[in-house]
Amino acid sequence: MQIAIGRIIAALIVMLVWCPNAGLAAVPGNTLNEWCGSKGGSSEVACLVFLHGYIEGYYIATLIKEIERRGGTKEEEICLPDGWTIKQVQLVVRKYLAQNPEELHIDAGRIVLWALTKAFPCRK
Repeated sequence: MQIAIGRIIAALIVMLVWCPNAGLAAVPGNTLNEWCGSKGGSSEVACLVFLHGYIEGYYIATLIKEIERRGGTKEEEICLPDGWTIKQVQLVVRKYLAQNPEELHIDAGRIVLWALTKAFPCRK
């Protein structure tokens, strides 16, 4: 299945890596309000992770838009296999980080994109 990363997919990937129990369902506003209204504890952490994931997803969507604008190639697309899991994505990213320590200073969103395009390229 070919994936065109957009704001929602990128934000979910980032969020699910940090919050694997979040599932794939959208977070309702009431839940976000509860999380962000908390001071300290796991609810505040959930709020911060969600917001960080959203911002990171927006950033990745901007990167993808730039790739598409300049006529991106198949090498810049991600095609996740049927049956993929977020744990598998986590393992792929961890492997990429371990094999590319010289890139650790680069922003995490870009590294995740590179790891996934290398591990799950689309066939030409």
